[in-house]
Amino acid sequence: MSTKKLQTSRRTLLKGAGASAAIAPFFIGRSANAADPEWTLKCATVAPGDTPWGHLARNLGKLVTKRTDGRVKIKVFLGGALGNEQSVVEQTGAGKIAIFAGSFGGMSKIVPELSALELPYIVKSAKQGRKVLAANRQIIHDILWDRGFKLWFFSENGTQDIGSTRAIESPSDMKGLKIRTLESDVHIDFVKAAGASASPMGVTEVLPSLQTGVIDGFTNTKIFGTAAGWTSAITHWTVSAHCWQPALVAMSRKVYETLPKEITEAISGEDEELVKLQTRTNRRLDAMKPQLLQNIKDLGIEVIEPDLAPWRKLAGGVHGKFEKATTKQGKALLKGIKKAT
Repeated sequence: MSTKKLQTSRRTLLKGAGASAAIAPFFIGRSANAADPEWTLKCATVAPGDTPWGHLARNLGKLVTKRTDGRVKIKVFLGGALGNEQSVVEQTGAGKIAIFAGSFGGMSKIVPELSALELPYIVKSAKQGRKVLAANRQIIHDILWDRGFKLWFFSENGTQDIGSTRAIESPSDMKGLKIRTLESDVHIDFVKAAGASASPMGVTEVLPSLQTGVIDGFTNTKIFGTAAGWTSAITHWTVSAHCWQPALVAMSRKVYETLPKEITEAISGEDEELVKLQTRTNRRLDAMKPQLLQNIKDLGIEVIEPDLAPWRKLAGGVHGKFEKATTKQGKALLKGIKKAT
């Protein structure tokens, strides 16, 4: 990317003011203070602040301010401050929030095709998952664009397991339990296939629901379950490793199309510096992995590492249901995932 100074005139900024009115919170003209940004873009995530994703969001803001010579500022809202993932995705699609940072599963109600990447056991490792994302970037971009989003870049959340208030060794131990899942059909279907009752809910509802017995457990990654404090209310952790969960940063298409071309080029997801930022985040996650399970053990939680064969058997029905119900784009993405694995 060029480091050339951006020189859009005030007249250019006001061009298309009618379109800007629809997203007024993000179109802010310069004040008398020339150092103030012209645009302040809200970026929302459910990720807690003291996590690699929290650091990523803050560093993204600094980088964008630098690349646009201070004309664009990103204001980051962490920990579900602007709502759960589904709510934030809806607000982003409507142009009320400029940037969504979160899981593919969080987007699945609005962009159900993306659930293909979170089908149980479809991706076996982070290395393989990153390869899958790189190989399918264009089709993921096109799917998102058609649904009102501009793909910025990828990240990841890690591998999902099951945290619970009782021992879970095999799928038969799930029968009758109430397990919190993402508000995503493939996650719900996997829990149901094991005989449990799926309880989709936002991240801020999980801890009180565990503490009051509304739910018996949850599916999520080690780092998220710990950072969100959910592990304080469980006694067992089952390493089911059923979902390597990719993540992404995407902009509202409505907001993106209102910005001048030179600004959108300056914050392109294919920019070398943004790719480096993404890579550093992945490396940070990789470096943390060996310690994450030990951290859970240190909390006094019993860790169960089960035979995964019976868990993998549950995947077939979930895959089949998704493939039957999804769109042509969803089928193409599923084919691309399988080709890259």
